[in-house]
Amino acid sequence: MIEDSTGEDIFDAVGRVDGDDLIRLDADFDVARVAISHELEAEGEGSADGQSTEIYVEANFDMVTLGAAYQANEENSADDTQDIWGLSAVVDAGFAEFGVDFGESDSDDADEAADFLNVAATFKASKTTKISVGYAELDFDDAGEADIEQTYVNVTYKFPAQKNVRLFAEISDVDEEGKDLDMDILAGIRIKF
Repeated sequence: MIEDSTGEDIFDAVGRVDGDDLIRLDADFDVARVAISHELEAEGEGSADGQSTEIYVEANFDMVTLGAAYQANEENSADDTQDIWGLSAVVDAGFAEFGVDFGESDSDDADEAADFLNVAATFKASKTTKISVGYAELDFDDAGEADIEQTYVNVTYKFPAQKNVRLFAEISDVDEEGKDLDMDILAGIRIKF
């Protein structure tokens, strides 16, 4: 999805996805890849944002890729903690790719405790045109937070002679609990230099 109201996954929706005092270790094995990172707790104007530890494991089996991720966040005090985990699977069937991921956040902060489900499929209509469809759902544990559902269809066209130029268009519908939102239409061009 190009315009996402929910976030790309549970980590993007309610977790921490950036850092400024980060240590990271990556290891590649025959069928698996492991990444471990730790955001250091630091004092200073631009980096006093707590600490976090992330672990990601991905395994490839022919057409199937499986992933598992875990993140432990501790904001500026040990009383404000958050544990997030997620599982994903992608199947490359040749004519299309199908993916699903599910994640859950357990947080001391009620508006960050949530479940996230994302289902998507991508098809090649031709050598230059790709079509994606998907559904994402973000459910908060806190009854005061509005749950969000998003469905979308997008098309990307890659110029055969200019591989760094792509046109894209997307139609998405967002349903936020208690609100009537309009359907979104997005179109544009992407140029890589």
